[in-house]
Amino acid sequence: MYKDGWGAILGGKQSDIEDWALCLGNGFDPCVERVQNDFILRSSTFDSIDNAEDLKTKAAALIDTLNGALSLDQNSGRVEFGGAAAFRDGNVNRTIFAEIHEGLRVKARATATVIDRDGNFVTQKPQPSTVQNWISKIHKDELLEDALIFFGRASDWFDLYKSLECLIRRFGSEQAFFEWAGPESQARLLKQTANWHRHAPKKNERPVRPLSFDQARGALGFLLNRALNETSSNK
Repeated sequence: MYKDGWGAILGGKQSDIEDWALCLGNGFDPCVERVQNDFILRSSTFDSIDNAEDLKTKAAALIDTLNGALSLDQNSGRVEFGGAAAFRDGNVNRTIFAEIHEGLRVKARATATVIDRDGNFVTQKPQPSTVQNWISKIHKDELLEDALIFFGRASDWFDLYKSLECLIRRFGSEQAFFEWAGPESQARLLKQTANWHRHAPKKNERPVRPLSFDQARGALGFLLNRALNETSSNK
């Protein structure tokens, strides 16, 4: 029996949606429930919603943030809002806003099991996933949330720089950010490279050894991961 309320039908590549189900399928908030062939995002932020159009607005914002979190945690592609699902008295009524596209992306997943000294599998108590821990805290940190959103969109240098810019602003100054990041993080080279790429040629001096886009995204992902984990560990 499903809880009455609203949910957002997820659309996108099947492998990416399965990443969401893996990280959010444990019943904690937000969560993903499977209803027949649909994967549906449920969240306490949908509790005050009373129509499909309002759900679309609210869900799109949450999905944008989660896309950043899943990109960082699982290297997932983007997932989209595919429609509204209204849960009433055990029934589910769907309102489809957009065609849901599916594709194939091969991805290996590792699962951990615990075995006692007698060789028996140990049942572990469910815990919120890393993504759920991040989301539970990030709404209190607007700049970090924006950095995560831009990271999830970052298929070019512009959005990657916007993500880095939000992260820097969060610390109040570049100096404070670089001190936090530390020299081993390549934060200065990351900023120089991203700034050089996003502007017209010759506007900024080319770094001696600029990072590739993948290297820059990896360096930024490391910094975001650290900031998110520090935030989620604060009580």
